[in-house]
Amino acid sequence: MKMTEDEEIAEILQSIEQEALVVPVTRAILIREQKDLFQYWTDLRGRHFAPRWDAFEFDKAPPRLVPHFAAVEVRRDPLDFVFVHWGPGRVKMQRVDYTGKSLREFWPENIARKAIRENCEVLARRTPLCIQPIKLKGEGADTFDYQLMRLPFSDDGAEITHILTSGLYDEDEIGKAFEF
Repeated sequence: MKMTEDEEIAEILQSIEQEALVVPVTRAILIREQKDLFQYWTDLRGRHFAPRWDAFEFDKAPPRLVPHFAAVEVRRDPLDFVFVHWGPGRVKMQRVDYTGKSLREFWPENIARKAIRENCEVLARRTPLCIQPIKLKGEGADTFDYQLMRLPFSDDGAEITHILTSGLYDEDEIGKAFEF
């Protein structure tokens, strides 16, 4: 018997351990440029739960954040998240361009699982989420601090069709994420 999307999301959410606090976005919890990006997203959505993806203009987003944006298209049957944008800052940092690839192909695998869980949370809650680390540390690796925001977009006004991820972190520290 084929699972419904809600059942598939629930299964993913239950199967992956959480290493960060995931909460709905409020301006009060956001730091620096993340507040400006959230305000831009809020203005775009108007009275809808999420704006259309084609309404988002990268040049209207905070310039410091743009190189590190990643955006996925939400695919269904089976549920998948495929990168439609992988910023040049991410290419430089990870030495690979994931545009056109599934999030399931992302490396390191533990961060891919974490991102899948967070994207499923966005689908389940239908609201932007802020991800703040509780403890992100691998054996022999130092902890580091960052703040991610996952913003939903809807091309049809009903389902989430895209999710934009924006990260704000110290660029000298982010390399620690790949020391697991």
